[in-house]
Amino acid sequence: MKPAEARPQRALVWAPNWMGDAVMALPALQAWAQQSAEYQPHWLARPAVAAVLRAADLPGEIIELPARASVRWPRELRLQCRQVRAELAILLPNSFASALAAWRLGIPQRVGYGRDGRGALLTRRVRRPRPGQYPEHEAYGYWALFAGAGWLPAPPEKLSPHLHLETAAYGRGRARLAAGASGFAVVAHAGAAYGAAKRWPPEYFAQLFHDLSQAGCGITLVGSAAEHGLADFILARSGVSGCNLAGQTTPAELLEVIAAADLVVANDSGPMHAAAALGRPVVALFGSTNDRQTHPLGPSGYAECHVLVAANISCRPCKLRQCPLDHRCMRRLRPDEVAKIILPILHRHAGKAK
Repeated sequence: MKPAEARPQRALVWAPNWMGDAVMALPALQAWAQQSAEYQPHWLARPAVAAVLRAADLPGEIIELPARASVRWPRELRLQCRQVRAELAILLPNSFASALAAWRLGIPQRVGYGRDGRGALLTRRVRRPRPGQYPEHEAYGYWALFAGAGWLPAPPEKLSPHLHLETAAYGRGRARLAAGASGFAVVAHAGAAYGAAKRWPPEYFAQLFHDLSQAGCGITLVGSAAEHGLADFILARSGVSGCNLAGQTTPAELLEVIAAADLVVANDSGPMHAAAALGRPVVALFGSTNDRQTHPLGPSGYAECHVLVAANISCRPCKLRQCPLDHRCMRRLRPDEVAKIILPILHRHAGKAK
């Protein structure tokens, strides 16, 4: 008789809480899913992150968390997680709450970085990599978690997240975009969940949209429901009859809209990371955050990315939510200079298949 094959261990993988972080984690998640056949993955994710995981073609079931974090879970969610009967929990968020939830679910193996006072709740505490052990980008921090647990080798020189949508999704996304006289459709994200210090000034976006509209571009704003008013203000100030989709799309529809864009201009945010992973040309505006740690990453050979950072700003990256000074790191990125970067990119990629 042939020996029975070992059953894969059921693993509950708690994905990062934010869309941008989920995109940066994708190289590690995709490599682990491909190289760890001894595990049967189940993914625990907020709705926006769940949309990213589905577009990443990861194997296994996705269990959606509430959009807002809470220590008290709905009864249905607890039952759904218990029915997985996971033997292993991999915790990508560094929060105490994620480790506590895995412990309460009775999962015998609980693996994550030993941070946020949660070490006693983990059965395997992975140490953060030493300074200089890996490149600075946060994508390598996610890879290092899996490598530190013994599941992945050292990372490749370049990590390349990749999202893929079905062909029909591009048509659905394109139908929702504002297209200008030139046919170019520019998607913009003027918000950022972390705080105002990450956001390019609204009046600068308004001037940029005016300049792009004069060049024949259509403007579509995306974002959360909380950013709908900001998008309305910017469009009104710009004098452009663009389209405000902030808060008007599901996470999956947001990815469709971004995928159909000719170019995406955004602050350091989830839509910025998603655009790069979808292979779209990206112009990323960085202020308070560290572009070396969170610049957009895309698949090998993807369109084009320009990270714009104001020069000679000694106080950045401060990583503050609100600027205590005059927001000079963003205000020195002038709208006319950004427009001069965007327009040649659009013409270089005109007519290229998405």
